[in-house]
Amino acid sequence: SFADFGIASAVDTLGLSALYRNFVTCAMIIASAWGAEVAAWHEASARVKVQASESSQALVNKLLASLCDAAVSLDHSLSIVEHAPRLEALLLQNSAFSDLAVGRSPISFMGYVHPEDTELLGSYLTS
Repeated sequence: SFADFGIASAVDTLGLSALYRNFVTCAMIIASAWGAEVAAWHEASARVKVQASESSQALVNKLLASLCDAAVSLDHSLSIVEHAPRLEALLLQNSAFSDLAVGRSPISFMGYVHPEDTELLGSYLTS
């Protein structure tokens, strides 16, 4: 008989080994698919947040444009970062902000503030 030669034991061992290998392979495929699904969900969530932020910013810009004489976008150093045609018109300086439109360096907003008000406005805007 085969049992006398240890063949049955070898067949059982090979069967369990193949079953274990298949189980590990299946588990790895499931883990990889789950990881890809989580990554896709995070990316989609981030895109939705960006779209909501852009929509909110556009809404705020429209509100400011309707309520204010001029609205200006400033960076962390209080430099004007976007073309501001309404501010140009108010200051009667048509060419002052045209450098922003062609991608030149930002213009300091504080340069247009009266010297007596510079410190107060700077502390207010940065707080």
